[in-house]
Amino acid sequence: MSQPAAADDPSIPDSEWLYRRVPGSQAPFDGNRGQRWPSSAAMLPTTGEHDISVYLESVLVRDAIPTADVLEQHEGYWLARLTCVGPRVQGLVVVRDPVHDSERPLSCDPAHALLTQLPPGINARRRVARALVYDYDLEWVVAPPEDVPDVSQPD
Repeated sequence: MSQPAAADDPSIPDSEWLYRRVPGSQAPFDGNRGQRWPSSAAMLPTTGEHDISVYLESVLVRDAIPTADVLEQHEGYWLARLTCVGPRVQGLVVVRDPVHDSERPLSCDPAHALLTQLPPGINARRRVARALVYDYDLEWVVAPPEDVPDVSQPD
């Protein structure tokens, strides 16, 4: 039996910043931007998952959690953000999903949220991910330093 579709959370405004961890392997050099930039893979669910994990800025601020804490226990990751409007325009649903009993508790767990209702099929999901990376207000919060090698490309 499938689970009912989650409803978009109206208490999360379109202007809410969503933070997303980006592993170094998903931030290749982008010649058009002249810098490393998240690939569309960075906006797809983690292998084995169905939803995209993000963190809500309003909860980070409310609970006085430093933004950099989203990277806690995630060595080699960078941090990007975009507002809720992009995922919603792409048909995704934004829902709160605070983590309460993790095996690896993080200070940012109360701010956890999910982007759900991804379209079926990898090609449709990749189209949505590309739109999130290139068509909206995605920006680096903690960017890869210029001297970090691009691990996505062989030397």
